[in-house]
This record gives sequence, C-alpha cells and structure tokens, in this order.
Amino acid sequence: MNKKSNLVDFLTAGGIVLGLVFTTFIMFTILDNFSDGVAASGVANDTSVVDLPTFIDTSNTKLSKSVDWAILFIAIAAMIFSYIAATKIPTDPKIIIVVLLFVFVFFIISMGISNIFAALMQQAKINTFVNINMPISKILLRYFPFYGLIYDFVVLVGFFGKQEGRL
Repeated sequence: MNKKSNLVDFLTAGGIVLGLVFTTFIMFTILDNFSDGVAASGVANDTSVVDLPTFIDTSNTKLSKSVDWAILFIAIAAMIFSYIAATKIPTDPKIIIVVLLFVFVFFIISMGISNIFAALMQQAKINTFVNINMPISKILLRYFPFYGLIYDFVVLVGFFGKQEGRL
C-alpha cells in the first residue's frame, strides 16, 4: 500500500487498456456486421442464398468506418495518457533535454506522415476510399502537424506544469 507507480507501470497499463479496448471494439464490430449480413439475407440456415460479394462490401465499409472512429479514439487516448505520463516524469535537467528532443522529433515525424498521406491521396482509388469511408482519418492525417503541435503542447504542459510536492 502507498507504493508509488513509475512511468513504465502507467505506460504498460495504458497499453494493455488500449489493446483490450481496440480488440473488443473490432470484435464487436465484426460480430455485428456478420449478424446484420446474415439477418439481411432473409434465410436463417441456408448460407447458399447469401449474396457474398454484397455482404463483404458492406462489412468492409462498416469495418473501415469503425477503424476510422477507433483512430480518433486512439489519438485522444494517447494524448490523455501522455499527459498523465508527463506529470509523473521528474523535472531534471537531463530529462528536460530528452523530452524537448522527443517533442521536436515527434513534430518532424508528424510533418512526414502528413506529406506521405498527401502523396497517397493523389491516387484515385485511395482518394475515393478515404473520402467515402474514413472522413475522420482524412482530416486527422491531413492536419497531422497541427495535431502534433497540440500533442506536444499538452505533453509540455504536463511536464512543466506540475508541482513536485503535490504529486
């Protein structure tokens, strides 16, 4: 009792929770799509009547929309867990340099991801698929450097804004 956790404990617990939530979300999405497809066929036991290509297209559309919402959830959850983790890191001059370096590197990587996404969106099939099925991911990846700035700001506020005696 009264034992303090360290950063690795928070990251491990956060990773496990995110993994369980993501796995459960995908599992229920697939099961729901399967049940809807079987129910829409009008035949309970005869699988030869099910229009398989239509069922697959419908399932892929619903799955991609579910993944789209999951990406938004992961982006918000990552920001929250990073803030919590940043409040637990001690403010030491060596650690300050490392945190500032990681913040800078994350912003550079976010610019690269946005450029890669812009290049992928120039292909007609990918552009059509993303515009129809993944509007949230399209907005997030198009403006990923801005998300990176907000993410970096939240991490830096958590890192520098804490009161050492309170935590």
